[in-house]
Amino acid sequence: MHQASWRSMDHNERTLWLCQPCDSISRSGKHPLDSSSESIDETDKTTRTSSKRTCMESCPEGSDPKVVDMLNTISAQLSQLLTLPEIVSHMQTQLLSIQSENATIHTKLTGMDSKLNKVEAENNALRNEVEQLRIALLDNLQYQRQQNLIISNIPLHEPNEKEEKTRELVNTLMNKLAIEVQPWDIIRAHRLQARKPRSGNSPPEPPLVIVKFHNPDTKKAAISASITIKPTTEIFGAQSSSSARIYLNEQLTRESQSLFSNARFRLIKDPPAHLKFYSVKHRDGKIMAKRTETARPVKITRIEDIDRLVPAYSNGNMTQT
Repeated sequence: MHQASWRSMDHNERTLWLCQPCDSISRSGKHPLDSSSESIDETDKTTRTSSKRTCMESCPEGSDPKVVDMLNTISAQLSQLLTLPEIVSHMQTQLLSIQSENATIHTKLTGMDSKLNKVEAENNALRNEVEQLRIALLDNLQYQRQQNLIISNIPLHEPNEKEEKTRELVNTLMNKLAIEVQPWDIIRAHRLQARKPRSGNSPPEPPLVIVKFHNPDTKKAAISASITIKPTTEIFGAQSSSSARIYLNEQLTRESQSLFSNARFRLIKDPPAHLKFYSVKHRDGKIMAKRTETARPVKITRIEDIDRLVPAYSNGNMTQT
């Protein structure tokens, strides 16, 4: 306590700050902080100052407990405030470290993003290259079939015949189509594996006949003639009431045949009548679609080509996809 504060206190207030060891000094009328006391030497001043500290720190019997608690709380809070600069400095150091790490991560991410873009570009280039190779392979496989002709609905031979003479059946059909065929024009002629029977009670279709000509032009001429003449099984002795149309087509690869069937269904069979395409045909293995009779043919090489051509219709309204 400051001397000015001590002097301003009356006798009763001063006694609150005295412990038992100081009580005798107070009764004698002389207190170490009283200006009326006689001068003391340095040794007595040190002793009495020690007694005062003992009174205020170790013996707070006369002190107000609430005031003491408040002072202790304030002291603790001040002690905490004194540590704030150190805490702030530590946080700043951590913040700088985090910023440095973030900059490093950002640099790495930028490099990874650049590499990712490069990989995507390479993947797109490889994808395009693979697609071109796929188309080239299909074209090559189709080219190998340019001499082949597929004939459907040629009746099977009679049960009493030991072996079917497929070449003679093909020659009979060629004569009907007015196509002159020499023995060396046909390299090979045989039936393919029997197809799955139709649903219901309808009789199974006869296996397809495949013919390989020496000259592809003979195949093309036979197909063109069949479109005009429309031959039936009557040329093989079938009754007119039970006769069936004989169809001649190019031999397509499995992929091309699937693409052709998909195009015919989505562009001709599935849409409403006013949205149907005029035709979907194939020639020399190439699939072409025409929206109208006078429209320019559109080549179809993959399923995405069909997706772009197929009309989207809802309630009779068409929008081109």
